[in-house]
Amino acid sequence: MIHSGKADDQYPRQKNSLVKQILIGLGVTIQQDSSTNTIAYKEKLAQISTWSDDDLKFLEEGKMLSKA
Repeated sequence: MIHSGKADDQYPRQKNSLVKQILIGLGVTIQQDSSTNTIAYKEKLAQISTWSDDDLKFLEEGKMLSKA
């Protein structure tokens, strides 16, 4: 069945709600939607440092020494 117009927006929400009700009825705990703060998340990701080739070379040399 093809839905058109605003019904398209309503149908997935109704279906989602129905599935949640069924799962809750079966005893499944559904995690509440958490709003992700994308700005804070991107800022946190920006704080991750990158490793230079020299840093990686140092680690590789350490691996080789530990195997010997």
